[in-house]
Amino acid sequence: MLPIHIDRELKLKLIEIGFTDLKLNQINIFVAILNEASHKVCKRLNMKNIGNIKNAEIVNGQMLDHTKYSLMNK
Repeated sequence: MLPIHIDRELKLKLIEIGFTDLKLNQINIFVAILNEASHKVCKRLNMKNIGNIKNAEIVNGQMLDHTKYSLMNK
């Protein structure tokens, strides 16, 4: 999983491509629990908080938990 820093307009376009061109039913984003900025982005995109994942990744020797957000195709 790579960190992705893109503006809101591009995020919306990527979601559109995922649902229309790629015919995805669901888009998921995993956010480190302490990453408040990314949590705010997911909420602004109307993504649903699905729950937390313990020990999701190791960064600089520290185990981090993630929150899973999901957006379903309408």
